[in-house]
Amino acid sequence: MNIAGIIVEYNPFHNGHIYHIQETQNKTNCDLLIALMSGNFVQRGEPAIVNKFVRTNFALSHGVDLVIELPLLAAIQSASYFAKGAIACLDLLQVNSIVFGSESNDLSMLQNILQKSEKNKISFRKDNSYVRNMENAIGILQANDILAINYLHYLKNTNITPICIQRTNHYHEDKITNNIASASAIRKQFFNGKDISHTTPIPLEKYYTPCLDDYFKYLQYFLSFSSSSSLAKFHMVDEGIESHLKKQIKHAKSMNDFLTSCSSKKYTLSRIKRTLLHMLLQIEKHDNDMHFSSNDLRVLGFNSKGKKYLKHLKNNNIILSTKFNQLPFHTQELALKSSILYHQHMDIEEAIQQELQPPIMKL
Repeated sequence: MNIAGIIVEYNPFHNGHIYHIQETQNKTNCDLLIALMSGNFVQRGEPAIVNKFVRTNFALSHGVDLVIELPLLAAIQSASYFAKGAIACLDLLQVNSIVFGSESNDLSMLQNILQKSEKNKISFRKDNSYVRNMENAIGILQANDILAINYLHYLKNTNITPICIQRTNHYHEDKITNNIASASAIRKQFFNGKDISHTTPIPLEKYYTPCLDDYFKYLQYFLSFSSSSSLAKFHMVDEGIESHLKKQIKHAKSMNDFLTSCSSKKYTLSRIKRTLLHMLLQIEKHDNDMHFSSNDLRVLGFNSKGKKYLKHLKNNNIILSTKFNQLPFHTQELALKSSILYHQHMDIEEAIQQELQPPIMKL
């Protein structure tokens, strides 16, 4: 079988993603398309605008055959760790090719940049310095080109063929000029009360749509009354960032105010948000194991072709979790904490039930 894989967040699922799916099918002529999708929290260190099962349903309705959840410990990391975890998962899923968006749409150029970065001995495993060191050696790069270079780095030890396509918009673009807009622009316009119905098939107004602002009061309490030593045990809390956060929260009036005051050349906005999320989810340094096995991968949804492929994997002794209780205990525990934090508008039992639901099936 010819299996294509895509790494996605769908935050939210929009018309640009439909284009990505169609281009993937056209360029690979695949028999099956697998989407490896972030769950209820995404790489930006924020809650997804709608929950993972809603996004799974729309992905299956628009050409994806099988949706697998990217494990949380990979989904909320910097580009290098995100790419490392995602490529490892696609390798476990036995995909033949991966198709990703790129601002440059120049695979040869991206591979050359990778070679130069390796020649300059730029580490792919240091959150705080990798991008800055790469840009110092090579020049300014766009967000998806940076992610693509990380994909290429971790693809070297696999048999997966990389294919890039032209992004239809800028990753950080916050204006909507036609029916294909960036996810950032869609979220911004939606939370500002604007009509975004022409950009996404998801009627966002019908769903619970959390945002990072919702956690400000809890963070204010948590940081104010936690000691620096207790905060230091969490993943990404190092170099004295805990003292920096505790100092800034005292004077902040809102989440935006807090994030702005915390951000600096040393601590980027993304780094701050990811650090806060690790604190909220109580992810300690020793918890951050990036070595996934197949039973760490949870099936979020499938159609008839996806169901057949799951049986094929099982026959080849690769078993994915289609039921929550099949996941390893540590994965279950983190998933439940994630669901309770995400569904803060519900009581705890309701939030747990949200996480326990079976895969979406479109047979």
